[in-house]
Amino acid sequence: MRPEIALTNAGVLVDVVGIGYDEYSPEQRDQVTTAFPRGDFKNEFLQVQTCSALKKPQTTFGTVNFDYIEDHDPTFHKPNACTRIRNTPWRS
Repeated sequence: MRPEIALTNAGVLVDVVGIGYDEYSPEQRDQVTTAFPRGDFKNEFLQVQTCSALKKPQTTFGTVNFDYIEDHDPTFHKPNACTRIRNTPWRS
């Protein structure tokens, strides 16, 4: 990864799922959240991701986006690879 991509990736991981959280002191985390308040980040992030996934639910196959829809609507059934293969237009 190029440095700017690696840095963005690390920032997203710590911000969204907390990977690397303990690598920063409580003081460092306080400084960041004072400068950039999180608000209701968790719920707002989930809402935005869910709205995006719901626009094209069939494209969530094989991605984390399915989790957003499943959390929102437990009756949603993710596409199944075996079903997709069996339903191709080929005779065999």
